[in-house]
Amino acid sequence: MKVILLLIVFLVFDQATSCPSGSINYPSTNSCFKFVTKPSYFFEADEACLSIGGHLASVESGFADGFIQGQAEIFFANTSSTYWIGGSTMYLPGNWSWTDGTKFGYTNWGNGQPNPANNTLCLMENYRVGKWYSDSCFRAKPYVCKFSNANSNSTQTTTTARPPTKCRNGWSLFNQTKRCYMVIHDVNFTQALSTCQNFSSNFVSIHSAQENNFVQTLCVNKQITGWCRIGLHEIGSSGNFTWVDGTPLDYTNWYPGNPGNFPSDPSVSLTDFSDQTWYMSPDDQVLDAICAYYL
Repeated sequence: MKVILLLIVFLVFDQATSCPSGSINYPSTNSCFKFVTKPSYFFEADEACLSIGGHLASVESGFADGFIQGQAEIFFANTSSTYWIGGSTMYLPGNWSWTDGTKFGYTNWGNGQPNPANNTLCLMENYRVGKWYSDSCFRAKPYVCKFSNANSNSTQTTTTARPPTKCRNGWSLFNQTKRCYMVIHDVNFTQALSTCQNFSSNFVSIHSAQENNFVQTLCVNKQITGWCRIGLHEIGSSGNFTWVDGTPLDYTNWYPGNPGNFPSDPSVSLTDFSDQTWYMSPDDQVLDAICAYYL
C-alpha cells in the first residue's frame, strides 16, 4: 500500500511540475524555458516564442539568469555562445524593456554595456562570459523562450484568446481603423518590410487624414532618426504607387513637388512637418518605420 501511495504522489508531483516536451521547468517562477538552436533575428525569435504561448525570456533575478546560462551552455554548446533573450529598446526608444511586459529591474551588463552606438538594440547573453550585451536586432542567433507552466498547480488553467480590442504589448490602437501600430527603428525599406512581416503585421498603409495624423503623432512621439517610412512604393519607374499590403490607394498627402521624377527615390516617408505630408526617399536610407495589423 505504501508503494502505491508513493507512486501516486510521485506521479501527481511530476504532472504538477513538468513542462511540455522539449522545454525545461524553472520551479521558482513556475515557468518553462525552451532553448531553440535555429539562428533567427530577434523579431523572428519573439514571434516563434509567441506561437507557443510565450515570449523571448525575461530575467527577473540572478538565480534565473544563472539557470538560463547553465542550460544554454548545454543546449547551445555546438552552435553559439551568444543567444537572444527578451530585452530590447524597440518598444521604448532609449529605454530597455522585456517583450513580455515584465518590469526591467534586474540587469547583468558586461563592461561598457549597453553600447549606445546603435539606437535600436536587442539583448543577447553570452554564457561563456556570463554577461549581457547589446547587439543589432538583425543578427541571427539561437534564442530562449519563456512561457508559463500550465501544470504548475492542481487547479486547471484555462487559456483565453486575447481580447479583440486589445493590441499586443508595445503596439498602439487607433479605434477608427481597429488596427494596432508600432514604430520600428533604424531600418531601410527591405528591413522594414521583413521586420513587419516577422511581427505578423504589414508595413503600414494609410487611408484617411485621421489615420495619417495618428501615424505621424505616433512616429514623432517615438522617433529617433526623423521621418517614418510608410508602406507605399513606386512600381518600377512608372510614377505609379502601390501599398505593399495590397490595399487600395484611396488617400495621399504629398509634399509639394512629390511625387516627382526621382528614380533613385522609390520609397515614401511621412514627414514630421505640421501638414503631415509625404516625401519620396531612397530604399537604402535608414529611417524609422511603422508596422500595423488589424484586430
